[in-house]
Amino acid sequence: MAKFSGVGYKLLLFLEFLVLVLLVGTCTKRPADRAEEEQRQIDHSSNAIHITHDEAPDFSLLDTAHYYYGLVNDDAYFYKVNKVTSNNCSGVYYRMDSTTQWLVPEAFTIEYAQNHIYFISKGQRVPFEFDVLLDSMSLTGSFELENGELFPATNHLVFTRYQKPPFQTVKSKRFSQEFLDVKVLKDIQYGQAKGFWTSYQLDESKFLKTLLKNLGKTITPKSLKLTLDLYMPENDTIEVHPLFVLMHGGAFYFGDKGAENMRLWCEHFAKMGYVVASVNYRLGFLPNKAAIQRCGYEAIQDANAAMRFLVHHAEQYGIDTSNVFVGGTSAGSIAMLSMAFMNDYNCPDFVREHNFKKKLGSLKTAGNDIRQSFKIKAIANMWGALYDLKEIDSRPVPVISFHGDCDNVVPFDRGIPFSDVKGKIGERLFDTMYGSQAIHEHLDSLGIRNEFYPLRGMKHAPYEDASGHVNDVYYFIQNKMQAFFLKEIQRVAPIREISKKPLQYAIKQDDIQEIQWKVEGGFILERNGHTATVVWLKDAPRNTISASGRLKNGAPFYVQKKISKPRFI
Repeated sequence: MAKFSGVGYKLLLFLEFLVLVLLVGTCTKRPADRAEEEQRQIDHSSNAIHITHDEAPDFSLLDTAHYYYGLVNDDAYFYKVNKVTSNNCSGVYYRMDSTTQWLVPEAFTIEYAQNHIYFISKGQRVPFEFDVLLDSMSLTGSFELENGELFPATNHLVFTRYQKPPFQTVKSKRFSQEFLDVKVLKDIQYGQAKGFWTSYQLDESKFLKTLLKNLGKTITPKSLKLTLDLYMPENDTIEVHPLFVLMHGGAFYFGDKGAENMRLWCEHFAKMGYVVASVNYRLGFLPNKAAIQRCGYEAIQDANAAMRFLVHHAEQYGIDTSNVFVGGTSAGSIAMLSMAFMNDYNCPDFVREHNFKKKLGSLKTAGNDIRQSFKIKAIANMWGALYDLKEIDSRPVPVISFHGDCDNVVPFDRGIPFSDVKGKIGERLFDTMYGSQAIHEHLDSLGIRNEFYPLRGMKHAPYEDASGHVNDVYYFIQNKMQAFFLKEIQRVAPIREISKKPLQYAIKQDDIQEIQWKVEGGFILERNGHTATVVWLKDAPRNTISASGRLKNGAPFYVQKKISKPRFI
């Protein structure tokens, strides 16, 4: 109520009566010192009025929208008026103490009859007298009972309207929309290794002719600089950013980190708040199975070397090493999947058969001298594959996959790459591989979070049109990929009960920057950082606690916990 008439104040008086009702059920004969002391701290508004039982209350103006919280003598209560008529009102009250977890309702009615006011609850109808001061937010005063069997003769009360703590779901453009400028650092050297080349522009339709033309160039490896391009957000308020590392496709033979499909994704994710790297790696091979297997192994080595380099220089480049994402297309995806899941002990059989580890070095140490561990948060797999599904078993990394179900280059499910090439060349040059459908099914069997988008009726690399420019499929993949990553960046620990007396909930996570709490079917009594002290209403239709806030990396989050009612209270 913004303004109070005499009738309105009577209504507030009626609220006081309701408070008295609460007292009727549970007050003990303790001193009323808490209520009396807090009465002195209430600063009533200038339009507060003084009301006694000599006036008949006007129930029609009672506040039925809010709960009130306070004391009767030394006992704490919540109460709420639910219904009013011309001569009575009814509602519920709840008594609580320091051990209360669930507030049990007691129904009451306050009735005006024959120039007397009665409180009716628990099967009893008790007359009482009162003397209160009230305004739109608070009520203080005292009441006396004509029947002293249930309550002390004199009682003090102080109540204020319960106000929910402010709560708003935190939202942000970060990691979901472009809003930042981007700085690009070209050709950063992350390692050095022997190979044939790290960049090759090729018309894919002439792949076989190019293989034959380059036979002499793929016999003796030479020392190569391994480089990457780094796309970094500029003028950002956040100092460290998630890392997204991309590797281009090209059958382990051609391609470049500056290709349009790589560059546009790098720019897009950097504008949303990521540090993004596009990586060149060793390419080229003689047209035989062992050479192709060697080239694939070297690409996985280079992927590992790039990851070690970037994580090692995290402070220099503003990288959040707890949020590292990788992705690739075709051969780049094969390398990234293997980098994430394969180690020196679960390699495919051909690695041991050809003694690659001794000849070429370990997967985890080749390419540079950096010894740096890292952890992958999620993988974006675009028409990639694995040599062995068992590689996945060692690391539960979430994966989002896209694959044309008519792909004739990398198998959609299980098969031989380039299976449609004449003369069974695919069978002669490649081993069986497991594509995105098989990867998805295996991840599901392990309970690892993943999403799979079969691209129906589409062939290999369907994200480009006939002229080599990105198309609608490219942006479909982009949107799904950024949403998948965002869920990982936003991931917070669940809300947990950390104390029963008092009942407290918390999110135990160090990287929370700010947090707000909200409950449905209960009251928040106190908020202290990541902790909320709560009591629940037994008669509420549902009981939930929610938290929204922002992580130190700038990502917004929202989490909710449903509370189950106990059978007995």
